[in-house]
Amino acid sequence: MTSCDEVQTFLSAYEHQVDFADRSSLEQHVGSCPNCQSELEKFEEIRNALGALKEEAIDPPMWLMESIVQRVTERAAHIAAMNRVKQEISSPKVVSGSALLVAGLAGALILRGRRRKRRGFTSKLKHALAPA
Repeated sequence: MTSCDEVQTFLSAYEHQVDFADRSSLEQHVGSCPNCQSELEKFEEIRNALGALKEEAIDPPMWLMESIVQRVTERAAHIAAMNRVKQEISSPKVVSGSALLVAGLAGALILRGRRRKRRGFTSKLKHALAPA
């Protein structure tokens, strides 16, 4: 690592993620480069400031909690309704009823087509046999 660009990609991970070989060349460059030294100091300040922050629970405003609870309740009801519909649709009665309906419609279409053919043939036959 000899350029500032290469060094600056590793500065944020300097403490914990840089292996020993990279770390020694990083330290050597930072020791001789005021820009990189300044960048490293900024990262250390940020890390120290973040470490000083306390973890504290922040209570959301009541209107926000009510809104969240309402949305979650509505979503849960919607999901439950969709699951009921899925179960009803996939029940054996619905599946077999649907199969019968499809078979009935297919049969009706087939019979309708045969009737049309017969009518066409009958009218041609009548026309051919009619006295001229």
